[in-house]
Order: sequence, then structure tokens, then C-alpha cells
Amino acid sequence: SKKKDRYFFTVEKTNYSHEIKKIYNKVKIFKNYKEAFIECLSLSKLYNLILVLDVYDFPNKYIKKFNKIGIKIIQFDNKINKKIYCDYYINFSPLIKKKDFKIENIINKNCKFFLGPRYYLLRKSIVNNRKKNVNRSLKNIMICFGGSNYLKDKKNFMISILSKIERSNNVYLFSKKKFNYFSDLQKKHLNLKILINKDIANYIDRIDLSIISGGSLVFECIYNGIPVYVMNISDNQIKISKKWKESKIIEFFSSRNFFSSSNKNFFNFLKLSYFQRKKIFDKNRFLISNNLLLEKLIF
Repeated sequence: SKKKDRYFFTVEKTNYSHEIKKIYNKVKIFKNYKEAFIECLSLSKLYNLILVLDVYDFPNKYIKKFNKIGIKIIQFDNKINKKIYCDYYINFSPLIKKKDFKIENIINKNCKFFLGPRYYLLRKSIVNNRKKNVNRSLKNIMICFGGSNYLKDKKNFMISILSKIERSNNVYLFSKKKFNYFSDLQKKHLNLKILINKDIANYIDRIDLSIISGGSLVFECIYNGIPVYVMNISDNQIKISKKWKESKIIEFFSSRNFFSSSNKNFFNFLKLSYFQRKKIFDKNRFLISNNLLLEKLIF
């Protein structure tokens, strides 16, 4: 069969456009959602369009119009209180159930729901490099806070975390770019390895503990059975992390209270024994399956 054309549209600049261009026929950045909507309408006149919405604030008024003209819509979301017009609804939040949605908000009664972490879409590199066993001794700790633009004092925040990690541990700090304070961090912890713009998948099998921000990396660590301590900043991230913690899957803290609290849980996390880590490994790594959901829905 003829290979489907793939278009990637966004309303914000991305720092991974090089990778995107390898996958998609056309990559375009719009000023706003209205421009993207108009472009999709034009494409729908030429193609039997399948629209994948991986943006949580895409206006419902446009989704409603897409639905009316017969465009098949696959929507990723993390909210349960807005109207649903899509054909396939995907929400990775832990503990979420269909009964959480108000019946009157499900406008498309034929919509199929895929709810919970098991439907998370894993990267192939994560699947291919999946961790196979647990190291007897705790050696390697990963730190990754994404862009972390929300941190007012990144340097002191990072130093505070490093000061709590034993100097004998290897610490892998992943970052999208190099910051001036990195040299100060290396003075604080001699076994700190700073990895700029590197794919975490190539290191994931050696990691014993992860200290990360809320987001996709949480799912990737859980899939690998790696104990996770999550730092959150947004209210939405905190809500999701509370659900994870209710399931006894992760520990988490907020950047707002990291300095003010004693962080007893954080110290305990850094001291997890082999048997504790093995228990987490055996339990967590089967919560998310490599189900190829999106490929099944599209192809």
C-alpha cells in the first residue's frame, strides 16, 4: 500500500525539528491555532485526513468543526472536564477511569477511550534499550529537569540536590544545553557527568535511580523499572504525581517546597536497598506496555 503522507504542525518553535523532519513530509510552524486549523481544512479537501492532536489547549471550537466535516481525530489529553468531539481519546494519567468523565461532555458517543499509563507511546529507542536487570549496588543516578526555565535559582537548586548524593555515586545530568554554572556543579560532585543533548535511551539500562521533572521521562523510567523521584512545578504535574503516589509508583516533590522541607523522603529514596529497587523493578516495568497504539489507530 502507498505510504501515508505525514504533516507536523506546531504553534511554537521546537528544538528537535531536525528529528521531526526525518519522520514527517512537511513541518510547519504557525503563529496561532487558527492558522493551523485553516491549513488542516485545506488538506482535508485533498486527503482522507487523520488528525492527531498532541496539544492540551487546542480550541474545542476547531475540533468541533473538524468532527462535523468527517475528519478522524485522535486526541491526547490530560483533562476530564471538557467536551469530547474526537474519535479516539487517549489519556495517560494514572488511576483515570471512564466513569470520571461526565456523560454530557462526551459529545461524540462513538468515541473510543484509551485510559491509563499502559497506553503511553514509548519511543523505539527506549524499547530497544530496555533495562534487563537491577544492579546489586546503587551506583548510577540520573538527574534531568528538562528545560527547567521555571527554576528561579537553578545553580543553588542543583547544588542542593547534589549535596545529598553520596560522592561515590556516578551522577548523570542530562540537559538540552550547556549552562554557565555547570562547572560549579562538577566541583561540587566529582563523579558528575554532564551530558548535553544526549538521548537518555542510550544510558537508561545502567541507571539505578532517577531524579527528574514531571513529563514523558516519568513513563520511560517506570517502563524500565527505575525508581523515580519527581520534581513538579505546575499544578497539573502535581495532580498527576499525586495519582502516581497514590498507586505507590513514585515519590515526588515540588520545586516550591524543596528548600523549605527536611526532605526525609528524598534521603530515604537515595538509600534504597537492592531488594527495594528489585521490588520496584518487578512491579513498575509492566505498568506500561509497548502496545503500538498510535500505529494501530492510524495504519
